[in-house]
Amino acid sequence: MRRLPWLARLAVLIWLSWLALVGLMLGMLRWKVWHPHYLPMMTALAIVLVAGLTLLVAASWRLIRGPRRAQAVACLLVGLAPLEFLTGHLMYGFGVGYGRQLDLDLPLRALIPFGESLLDLVARFRYPQRTEGERVVMISVAVPEADARRQVEAMDRHVRSLESRLGRIGKHKIYWVRGPLLGFEGKAMHSLCFGSRPRELPTDSEGLTTLDRHEIAHVVIGQFGSLDAMPPALLGEGWAEANSGIDPKAQLLRAWSEREQGRALSLKELLGPDWFGRHETPAYVQGPILVEYLLRKYGPERFVTLYAGCHQATIEEDCRRILGVSIDQLDQAYWAEIEASMGPDGYPRLWLSSLKLGLKVDPADWERFVSDYCSVAARIQTAYQHVQLSAERSHTSTDNQGKATNFVWHSEFKRSGPLRYLKCRWKDREELYLANPDHSFRAERKTTNDPWKIVEDPKLSRDQLYRRTCGQIDQIAPTTWASIPLFGLSDVAKTLMNPLILRVSKLERYRENDQRVIRLELEDDMQGESIYGKVMLQLSADNFSVLREETRKKKEGIWRGDATYDLRDGVPFLKSTQSEGRWTDGDLGKVVLNINDRSFGPIPQTEFTPERAFAGAQVQYVAAPHEVSPVSPLLSWCPLPLILGLVSFVTGACPYPWVSREKVCELSPST
Repeated sequence: MRRLPWLARLAVLIWLSWLALVGLMLGMLRWKVWHPHYLPMMTALAIVLVAGLTLLVAASWRLIRGPRRAQAVACLLVGLAPLEFLTGHLMYGFGVGYGRQLDLDLPLRALIPFGESLLDLVARFRYPQRTEGERVVMISVAVPEADARRQVEAMDRHVRSLESRLGRIGKHKIYWVRGPLLGFEGKAMHSLCFGSRPRELPTDSEGLTTLDRHEIAHVVIGQFGSLDAMPPALLGEGWAEANSGIDPKAQLLRAWSEREQGRALSLKELLGPDWFGRHETPAYVQGPILVEYLLRKYGPERFVTLYAGCHQATIEEDCRRILGVSIDQLDQAYWAEIEASMGPDGYPRLWLSSLKLGLKVDPADWERFVSDYCSVAARIQTAYQHVQLSAERSHTSTDNQGKATNFVWHSEFKRSGPLRYLKCRWKDREELYLANPDHSFRAERKTTNDPWKIVEDPKLSRDQLYRRTCGQIDQIAPTTWASIPLFGLSDVAKTLMNPLILRVSKLERYRENDQRVIRLELEDDMQGESIYGKVMLQLSADNFSVLREETRKKKEGIWRGDATYDLRDGVPFLKSTQSEGRWTDGDLGKVVLNINDRSFGPIPQTEFTPERAFAGAQVQYVAAPHEVSPVSPLLSWCPLPLILGLVSFVTGACPYPWVSREKVCELSPST
């Protein structure tokens, strides 16, 4: 009886165990096995790896000592090919998993059962405590049993609430890992999700974090689709963010601010090939507003059908079939609802009205204050519709040795209705902004002898570019953040995931030196990122000008300042501000802002043209860099092992080494 040499048998074992591993992946994918146990998948993987290592050692020894070296090379090349295929496959999966671009093709979907099995095994060592509830199993480091039980019960309630919103009850338990595994953090994978470490992030009244609520929501809705389903990132992150525990008004404010500043994308873009699987800011900002609209307008049944049944190639047809409207019609409808929710006074008024109030703040008194403050702010903003001014801001730092350094920032600002112009200059750079519905840009240069450089993004529409440039000008020009400080705070909050992180802790009215004064205090409520620990304003009750200001920044200590104003028909227009405090590096600091040469009135449109702005200087246009989801440089080489595996197999399977002098024959164990 003839049999294969034992090196060849090792090569065959590697191939069979690898095929068994792939078969397990595809079988579990096909039957949608929920939270597979690690043993079957890891056993097949262990056989592949052990057989591969044995083959590598034995074939290397044969190459060194002989005989039949050609046969050893052939067995090694053929036997290592599955390992190279597996390496390339895993590199591809980890590369996509660690990035933000998630396109669920078949190779990636096949890795989901494998990834769950591997992570289940790792979790048993990394997080030994398992606390089982009605709907959730919490996997964590050792925590007191009472604390673990309370958290699981709270998450059970959250899951039931999610299922109620969807009108469906899940059949499986959700596995909630309290921390990262193999670099996966803040992600969800079929039956698993990776949330916060216990006591790591701020929690709500039920002891849950927004991150954990978000990731659990992914798993809950994932039960009602197949592993072949590929919901768009807009709906996936939108559903999870809408149920993360963040105030819906905060999500509304953030979506509207993105639109105001030209960063919002159309549904055609977000559901197109570039953004369908891209889990980045627009999906998190616009997604929850769209999801809430879909649930209210069309109900949970059609929402889940759209979520689980749409595909990028047929998304327009899917939208019409399931919702009865086109993507463009849906886009217009949900933005119209957002605009109606914002009210006639827009973002700053809604932001102020939505802030949480301390126990000592009377809601009626706060609403009266907001109404009066916004009325004065509207008069200031109306005047600034047609204005030109210059400003100078100086920053002085003094170190422990008494050495002072000074930094001066000069700006020129013009506005006439929709047209805006801003030029900023400091020691080693100049920036130029022009917001014109017909031509908008941001340019910069280092010295007056250098050409202006403009970065162009062809994907931005003219309206998007105009809105974006207006937003950039409004955040830099001292017509809002310094002249109307509460509106300036609202602009700062626009940059945060949760803009409503401040709480009104005090609102007092009293008299001081025969002057009516309002004392206002706002504090960080510790439910999100921090801008300021505390802001205290003393305002004139007659015109809301700032008498004194104090801000407590967590890393920069306490800053105190005041302001002077010019009164015009009883409305205060900022003239100067001065504040003193401490910089991050510990140096004492002083900031002085002076508004110079201010005049009101219409400005000719010719002042807002590129030719006028550049005044004959040379201009260079640079293409915007292509934005891609970051991937580890090593993992981006995933095609290389696949190519090497194919080359190894073809080379090793060449008949020459097998049919020359080293024929297959009956061999003793020593052979």
